[in-house]
Amino acid sequence: MKVLIIEDDPMVAMIHQEYFKRKALDFKTIHAISLEEAQRYLEKNNVDLIILDNYLSDGQGISFLPKLKGYPVVMITAANDINTVESALTNGVIDYLVKPFTYERFSQAIDKVRDFTSLMSQEKVSQDMIDEYFSYSKENEVMGELPKGLSKITLKKIIENLRDRAKGFTTQNIADATDISRITIRKYLNYLVDVGILSEDADYYTLGRPVSIFKVVSIKELEKLNEKRKQLVIDYIGEITKKIDDENLEKGNENLNTPIVVYGKYNEGIVGIVAAKLVEKYSRPAIVLSETEERNIQRFWKK
Repeated sequence: MKVLIIEDDPMVAMIHQEYFKRKALDFKTIHAISLEEAQRYLEKNNVDLIILDNYLSDGQGISFLPKLKGYPVVMITAANDINTVESALTNGVIDYLVKPFTYERFSQAIDKVRDFTSLMSQEKVSQDMIDEYFSYSKENEVMGELPKGLSKITLKKIIENLRDRAKGFTTQNIADATDISRITIRKYLNYLVDVGILSEDADYYTLGRPVSIFKVVSIKELEKLNEKRKQLVIDYIGEITKKIDDENLEKGNENLNTPIVVYGKYNEGIVGIVAAKLVEKYSRPAIVLSETEERNIQRFWKK
């Protein structure tokens, strides 16, 4: 893949180049320090991806976008005002990163470009292929809404790495394979355990502290768990709706800004989905607490 980096700061351009090397893929980078230099290069050469800054010595990258139609573009800039972001998205950029950014976020953007390029290389595309690009994959159907702080792009990358792992693995194994920080990987693996995609056991045979060993649940077991989760959501909604109706808190009888707060022996992995369903049903904010979360809140107020 040939990449044109349009960036007037040599140090920033060097970071981009190092990040591409870190991706360990076949990238060739070309650096242009101005829009004029980039224009001259593109008149004689073709590229597969353009990394574009906004604030350049001879103009703004955002005004250069109309000339880049047909090229996948990722904007990496300090510009975070809504007008610039809106203009970039309207002009078809694949992704938009605000400086300073992490390698992990950079890597996600490049993966997104590769997915886009793969999709555009097809003569015909199915709905499944389009849904896959827009992150509405079957994994998302299984897992429902993601908790705050988790990215669909990162989750997809992790799940793809898990597909062929028949044996147990550690957080460090996945961190090494995906080039994502161990702390971040742990958050995603914990989530996958919560929703039944993975199982977790402790290995006490290693020196020092026990190490968590994760395993992918079998497809049949996964399907059973998914059906069980769907039924749990239905059961919880029915139970909570009855409570609300019994207390005469039906839609329209209360201030719509007053949240519905429910707690009980609810599965921690699906309370977010249940809350979203309640918001949809009653058009009011909703908070659903598991038994563990309720106990933690009680402990906090007792302090």
